[in-house]
Amino acid sequence: MDRLRKLEILTRVADAGSFARAARLLLITPSAVSHAITTLERELGVVLFYRTTRQLQVSTEGAEVLRHAREALVTLSRIESVSTSQRDRAAGTLKLGAPPGFARHVLMPMLPEFNRRHPDIRIEMRNSGSVVDMHLSGADLHFRIGPVAD
Repeated sequence: MDRLRKLEILTRVADAGSFARAARLLLITPSAVSHAITTLERELGVVLFYRTTRQLQVSTEGAEVLRHAREALVTLSRIESVSTSQRDRAAGTLKLGAPPGFARHVLMPMLPEFNRRHPDIRIEMRNSGSVVDMHLSGADLHFRIGPVAD
């Protein structure tokens, strides 16, 4: 089990006040929670919780580790949200082919709003009145008006 997962389990145990309640929240067994905490205590060389049959209390060292664990998990969450937003963001060059009149009267008026919404997309417009094989021209999208032969 990786250390970040153990830190997550640590915070859940502290919040829940018991290994059993933390296990239910994490959808794992109480023995898995106990094993994770025991392993983390051994790895860090500190006692994280004072345990009795009726009570679970965070130790002084455990409170310090817990504070840092929460900070680490918040930082990890921020890192994940940045990478997710970058991964989901459209970027690159979009090559369009269109007849001049259609490009001028329909597409060009739409470009400012498109650029505002997608600042990382660069538009390359190719004015073309002839029917050209899209793959040969290198365009990603061709607009044509009227019937087009297959």
